[in-house]
Order: sequence, then C-alpha cells, then structure tokens
Amino acid sequence: MKKIFFAILIIALSFPLFAEGGAEDGAVETFKIVALSGGGLRFPESESYREYEFVEEYNRAKFLDANPNVTEVELIYRGVNTGSQVYDMMRAAGTPPDVYTDATGYFEKLLNADYAIPLEKYLDLSRYQEQVMDIYKKNGHQYAIPVNNVAVAMTINLSLLREAGIEIPAEDEWQEQWTTDNFLIIAEALKQIGIPATAIQGKEGLNDWTCFWIYAFGARFFDPMDWSTTTINSPEAYEALEYIKLLVDRGYAMPDAFAVSDDNAVEAFVTNKLFSSAMQNGHTDPSFPAMLAQGKITEIPDYTFVEFPHSPRLDHAPVSGYQTISSGHVSGNPIKDQLISDYIYLHSGPLFQHYVAVVGGGFPIIKGLAPMDGMAALPSYQAIAKVSKTAGYYQQWPSGPAKFAARRPWKRLSDLWIRGKITTTELLDQYEAEANEALKEFFD
Repeated sequence: MKKIFFAILIIALSFPLFAEGGAEDGAVETFKIVALSGGGLRFPESESYREYEFVEEYNRAKFLDANPNVTEVELIYRGVNTGSQVYDMMRAAGTPPDVYTDATGYFEKLLNADYAIPLEKYLDLSRYQEQVMDIYKKNGHQYAIPVNNVAVAMTINLSLLREAGIEIPAEDEWQEQWTTDNFLIIAEALKQIGIPATAIQGKEGLNDWTCFWIYAFGARFFDPMDWSTTTINSPEAYEALEYIKLLVDRGYAMPDAFAVSDDNAVEAFVTNKLFSSAMQNGHTDPSFPAMLAQGKITEIPDYTFVEFPHSPRLDHAPVSGYQTISSGHVSGNPIKDQLISDYIYLHSGPLFQHYVAVVGGGFPIIKGLAPMDGMAALPSYQAIAKVSKTAGYYQQWPSGPAKFAARRPWKRLSDLWIRGKITTTELLDQYEAEANEALKEFFD
C-alpha cells in the first residue's frame, strides 16, 4: 500500500521514470507527481484505526481520487540528517521533484520565476495568514506555502515574580505595562532576591535568542522584502544594544554574558534560577517534570510565554518564527502546474496543519485553525499561539547559504562588543559594511 522511498533508492532516478503519459487520439493526458519532503507526519497513536500511517499517505489517496488524470503520486522521504543531498541528486539527474517540502534554508535559490510555480495564479490563498505568507512572496508572486510554523517567544517564571513582591497586572493591562522601562524595575526587584531577570547570551557573539531585544526596540536586521543589504545600523538598534549593555552592567542578567549560551539559559530557567529568556515550549514542558523527578526543584513553577518587553514607543515586540515550506517546480505544462499547485494546497491544508500542531507542536498558518488537543492543548502552547497572533513574526536572517554569510560577521563583531573591545557604533558600522559585502555573492 505504501510507496515511500528513502535516499538510498534515489540514485537510479532517470528521465523515463518520471515521464508523463502522452495524450493520443483524444485520450486524456495523464500525469505523475513526485513529492519530496524531509519526513512523514504520523497520525497520533490514538488514531491507530486509520488505514494510513502518515498524513501524507492519506492526502495522496484523497488527491488521486479527486484527480483521475494523475496516475501516481510518489512520496519520497529524504530521511534524517541528509540535508539537501537527495534533492541535489534529483536535480542533478534532471528530475527535480514536482513538490518539495522542507526547511526554508534549502530554498534560497529556488523561490523565483525560473524554478517555482507562482501559486497565486492557480490557488485562492486567502485562507492563510498574510504575515507568514509574505515571507515567501517574491516580486509579487507566492512561490511557497508554509506547512509548519514554529514560534519562539519569551518564557517567564511568574512564581519568581511573586516572590520578588511584584504585583502581576490583570491580563487586559499586561501588554500596556510590559515595557522595557518597567522591565528594569522588575529586574531590580529580582536582583534583591538573587535571581537574574534574563540571560544575555553572548557566547561566541550575541545569539538569535538575545537579538529579540533588538526587535523589541523597533530595529531589524533586514527588510523582508530585500535580503541583499542589512538595515540594522539604525538609532533603534543603537538604543537596543545600549539597553542590553545596561542589563549586563547593572547585574540584571546572568553573570559573564560573554560565556552564556542558550543551553545555560534553559538549564537556569528550568531549575528556577532565571526569570526569563527566549525559548520554545519544547524546552520547558518536558524539562520541569524531569527536574522535579531528579530533585533539582521542589515544585513546578507557574510559568507562561509572552512577548519580549517592548519599547515605550511601540505597542508590541514580535516573536521569531521559522517554517517548513512547500513549493512546486514549473513543469512547462499549465495543466500539470495546476495539479502540482492543487497538491500543495491539499498538503498545506487544515488536516495536515491540524496534526502538525497536535503531534508536532507547530503552529498552523491557516486563519481560524486552533487545535485544542494533543500538544496543542498544553497551556504553554496556547500562550505562544496567542502571542504570535497578536505580536506578529519576524525572520532575522535570509534563508539558505546567505544566512551564514550574514550571520558570520555578526557573531564575531558582537563577541568583541560584549567583551567591551568595540563600541556600539563600531559594531553597527562594521557589521553593516561586512554583511553587505558578504551578501553580494548571493544577491544581484
């Protein structure tokens, strides 16, 4: 019943294997669709009654039933730790997949008119959240649809807040009071009970979890419509970096910021030794019970996920998100392009995104879709989902190899900055020059 091929079987790919059935003497033209993805999404164990193990298999059966001119949908799962090798092999053989679903980093040079189907030409895309879809819109064309969205927000320990004598405002007043100015007041109160307010993670330079503060002041590393030049050298970024320095200098952050990593922040938070940090609920929800079982904490605290504190000039601080996306390869045949688009629409539809949330803890990008079972029922999941809808998302770096070219000088220069070797102005000026030069290789 299942037709799942792994990386080791792809070496033999050739043109005849993927040939379409030609239409002769009025016969209906038939097509085969090849779909490559990182791996299958299993139905939960509670649904063992299902005929299919993977959601993709169920969708394939539905698609074949609805499209009699499609003779086969071949599902290829590239397997774990193979990266883009399977895709690269297929493309080198002249047989790239019709549908490619994977992490965004593999698509940097694929989302363009030469390679990808403009999906808005064939589909009604109004069911999706525009703020996430726009990340994959190039020159007015939608070249990919996210099928899974993962959000990172700030987790805070409310129990420590109460221990420090801070009154927690009512929910309808929280956002207005959750400013960077008031965070300093909270930080001072926490310092009096020996608890760092946050973790400035500067090991080998400021990491992405720390860079939330930059967006909290209204700055950003790039304009999402133009990844060729950085926009970080701004008064807002200067203000944010000086604020980060203030947190460190006043002793409001974990000691020795130049040596603190994300792992250190997670460990401190789940042992009730840190008030806040950027994190995913996957870091907190399994860890607190484990720490309790090991005797490292005496009780699981009251914790939740919120936006980062925002500058008083702003209403919100966005959360960071990264996606798995699905894109279609231009076939040269408008009928097949429509079929490929329809398959992507089904693959990224409510059923698949429901199980992405319930089984994998991802966040749907379909408007109004809000599962309340499985992993999606956890309070931390619901908190991040609420924050994401209110605050919006940002993407810090360009996708693909350009990401590493842009990030490399930031890591080196911000490491010098956190150690006091260069000033804030020097950090911003030098990063702008080096990043823009490095990105010339990837953008015309």
